[in-house]
Amino acid sequence: EASDGYSMTTAPLALDGHIVVGVAGGELGIRGFVASFSPDDGRRLWQFDTIPGPGQPGHETWPGDTWKSGGGPTWSVGSFDKERDVIYWTIGNPWPDFQKNARVGDNLYTNSVVALERKTGKMLWYFQFTPNDAHDWDATQQPILVDINWQGQQVPAMLLANRNGFYYVLDRRDGRFLYAKAYVKQTWAKRIDEKGRPERDPASLPTPAGTIVWPWSHGGTNWWPQSFDAKRNVHFVPTVDAAAIYYTYDTKYKPGEMTMGGNTALDRNLPGIMAVKAIDPDTGNVKWSTRLDKGELHQYSRIGGILSTDGNIVVAGYENLVSILDSDTGRVLWTFNPGGPMNSGPVTYALDGKQYIALFAGNVLFAFTLGSAD
Repeated sequence: EASDGYSMTTAPLALDGHIVVGVAGGELGIRGFVASFSPDDGRRLWQFDTIPGPGQPGHETWPGDTWKSGGGPTWSVGSFDKERDVIYWTIGNPWPDFQKNARVGDNLYTNSVVALERKTGKMLWYFQFTPNDAHDWDATQQPILVDINWQGQQVPAMLLANRNGFYYVLDRRDGRFLYAKAYVKQTWAKRIDEKGRPERDPASLPTPAGTIVWPWSHGGTNWWPQSFDAKRNVHFVPTVDAAAIYYTYDTKYKPGEMTMGGNTALDRNLPGIMAVKAIDPDTGNVKWSTRLDKGELHQYSRIGGILSTDGNIVVAGYENLVSILDSDTGRVLWTFNPGGPMNSGPVTYALDGKQYIALFAGNVLFAFTLGSAD
C-alpha cells in the first residue's frame, strides 16, 4: 500500500498474456517485487519477490528480520527476449541505503539483474553488480539485448552500463559474466574479479564525517534510457563523471517514511561532467565522448535519455538544451533551447512520409521533422 511506502515509477511491459510491472519505494523500506497481471481481468498471475523471505533462495543474505524492509525496488521497465521467452529486470538498492553494517551480507537480489520465465515468473539466474551496497547505486538501467563478438564467437549478450560506474556485459543465456570495465571515474572498487564480483576499497565507505567517492550518488548513469546502434555496433550512454561526499547516520524503520541512513552532497571542489559516451560493446572501450553540461553541474541536474537513428544522428538532452550529435564522431550538429528542463527520452516516428522526433521539455511536448522517411 502507499502508506507503507509503495509507489510506481515504471511503465508496464505488455507481453503475450502478461502485463508485467515493478514498484518503487526503495528509500522507504519496502520489500520489492516484480509482478505479472492478466490483461483480460487484472488477475495476478505471478510475483517475484526481490527480497527473498524465509525458505526462498538468497534469504540467508539478510541478517535477522532485515529482509522485511530490505528495499529492492524495481523502478524501471525490464527487457524481453522473445526467442527465449525470458524477462530481464533490474533491481534497486537495499535499505537503509547508506548503512551496509545494518544488513551484513550480499543482500540479494538488490543491485542485480534477474532473468525470469515469462509464464511463471520463476528465476532462471541472477547477477549482482554491487553486493551489500553502501552508496545507493540502484541497478535501474534497462538491459540492452544484443549479440556481440566475444573471443571469436557471436554471443547473445546483455549490455548494462551500471550506476556503480562499471560497464557490464553478460551472456544472457545463463548470466555468465563476460567482462566489466569502468566507463566513468570510480574509486570504490579495487578490481572486478573473474566472476564479476567487486573487491571494495574499505576507504570508500560512508562515514559520519563524510567520505569522497566517485561516482556520485546518482551514479555513472541512472534510469535515463540508453540506445544501441546495431549498424555501428555502438552503445550510446548518458553519463556523469562526478564525486559525492557520502555520510551515514543511524536510522530506524518507520513504514512509509523516507529514512536512508545517511545522505550525500555533490563535491563542488571537484569537476563534474555530463556527457554522451559511445561504447564498443565488444571491448567496453569508449569510442567518443561529447560533453553536454557547461560547467554548471549541481546536485539535481537533469539529463535526458538517448535516441539514435539509422540516419546517423544521436539525440540527447541536458537541462534546457537539446543536442543533435553525429553518430560516428559525437560532433554537435545542432542545438535547441526548448525553454524547459529535459527529463525524458526522445522517441521517433513517421507520419505521412515524414520522420519526426518527439520529446518532453518541462511540461511541453515538442516534435521535430527529419525530412522524408524511406
